[in-house]
Amino acid sequence: MGLPTEGYLQIDEVNDTGEIEKKFKHIASSVGVHEMEAVGVEHLLRDIKDVTEGSLVKQISNKILSLKALITKLEEIENYLELVLNKSYPMNNQIIFNLQEILNLLPNLSGEKTVRSFSIKTNEMMQTIYVASVIRTIMALHKLINNKIDNKMLELAAEKKEQEKLVAASKAKEKEKEKEKEKEKEKEKEKEKEKGKEDTSGVESMKDISKPDKKE
Repeated sequence: MGLPTEGYLQIDEVNDTGEIEKKFKHIASSVGVHEMEAVGVEHLLRDIKDVTEGSLVKQISNKILSLKALITKLEEIENYLELVLNKSYPMNNQIIFNLQEILNLLPNLSGEKTVRSFSIKTNEMMQTIYVASVIRTIMALHKLINNKIDNKMLELAAEKKEQEKLVAASKAKEKEKEKEKEKEKEKEKEKEKEKGKEDTSGVESMKDISKPDKKE
């Protein structure tokens, strides 16, 4: 996909009156890049690291980008060969020689040793992934158990605080009741004192009344 650019060229034209006018003529233009420049830019972009990404994520993203680039190049080679077969594009001997050299350099993957080495490597990678997933699961379960224990401890602490509040409230109520009882006892004592005073005053009045009777 190219850049949306347009190019113009200034030309001098003679109009009907014989005067020279300056006009712009549209010319075909395109912005491209050499293969070496593209490779250099790709290497520079690979060197830019994201702090949030880990090493494994970076390796996987690089492999995905490499595979996508390989697919695009293979599609270009396929399109070129189809055009050459259809005789709609002239054959370039240098390109055909390079393609033959690429095919000759491809490894033979049908050999027994190669298949065995690939299977061993794949099994080792799968084993590493399996062990890592097991460890991750165990750590997640450990965190879950610790979280449940912490929540249980918090619930027990909250229940203990509520019980302490209830005990404190009951003690306060008992103290209030004891105070009320003491007040009632004091009131009864005061009443008894008042009764005693009334009885003594009555006895004294009776004595005062009985004294003149004796004199008569």
